[in-house]
Amino acid sequence: ESSSFPRQLGMSSLLRNLSVIGEACGLQILLFEPQDAISEGAYEEIPVKLKLRGSFRQVASFFHGVSNLDRVIRIQNLKITGPVNSSGVIMTETDILLTAYRILGGA
Repeated sequence: ESSSFPRQLGMSSLLRNLSVIGEACGLQILLFEPQDAISEGAYEEIPVKLKLRGSFRQVASFFHGVSNLDRVIRIQNLKITGPVNSSGVIMTETDILLTAYRILGGA
């Protein structure tokens, strides 16, 4: 078993990790919406819709932070809207579908 593909779903842990990364990057996480899990044989995909608010650099830093987590996570359906000038800072809103994975079955 690889820690990159945990057996437990760990949604609260995933949310906590993403919140810590987002805060460290200066991002706001506006939406964290888990979707129905999809079984794919020996593993399960857990898709989560996210909406982020921040500068392009903050979003890129967030993606880098997510890539350093100790589990496999795929980011897809990236949509960046904006930019909006907020007190002299150019802000964007970014919608993504983040997919985490877990191994199915007993040990």
